[in-house]
Amino acid sequence: RLEVYARFSSPMRELIGCFSHKELKEGLLGRELPGSSVKADKRAREKIIKAASRSKKTQKSISGLVFKHAMDRLFFPELRKPRAECRIFDGYVIGMDFSGWQKSERMYIKLLAPAIQVKIYVQDLNAEHRCMYVPTDRKTFGRWGTAISISPLGNSRAPTFVIGMKVTLKVLDHATYARDSTKDRWIFDVRPARENQGIDDDDDDDDDDELTDDDSNNDS
Repeated sequence: RLEVYARFSSPMRELIGCFSHKELKEGLLGRELPGSSVKADKRAREKIIKAASRSKKTQKSISGLVFKHAMDRLFFPELRKPRAECRIFDGYVIGMDFSGWQKSERMYIKLLAPAIQVKIYVQDLNAEHRCMYVPTDRKTFGRWGTAISISPLGNSRAPTFVIGMKVTLKVLDHATYARDSTKDRWIFDVRPARENQGIDDDDDDDDDDELTDDDSNNDS
């Protein structure tokens, strides 16, 4: 017999949890709770589902704004520094998406400090390393077009990236989207960790052109 039970959820969506637990209790008891009726529950259920959907959208929007504010506070100061003095962020490659379903190809990196996840758009990798990155085996797998590693075409000196690889990041630029100026992204110099020793920062002076993305469905 279960003596103690606790449930933790987002406060914005707790209403649907309370209602679900009421229905669960009624199902276990085999009867309606006092003050309840099938007709009233049906009306309440429809309203609660709509309220939960609104709350989910609101929560997602707030979370996105908070995360964007945190990233901007962290990365904007780096743009005011000389390239050689910019902070080096350590992290690990945790995913690659080459599905191409209404969004740009990208690589996901989890930073060690602070512990946040950033998106690295492959088009920015291509521009930084002067090549074209493709999945190493020329194909992806799974529903979401997951890749294990990506390799450069057209530049044998550019690095290969593999899931699980430790990498370093430096902030390069901040760009807005051509079709939607309300959306933006951060652009990074990403390299396998061992490569950030002795980088010639002056070699990248001709890479300072503004980069924009025509895919308005993407965000930073």
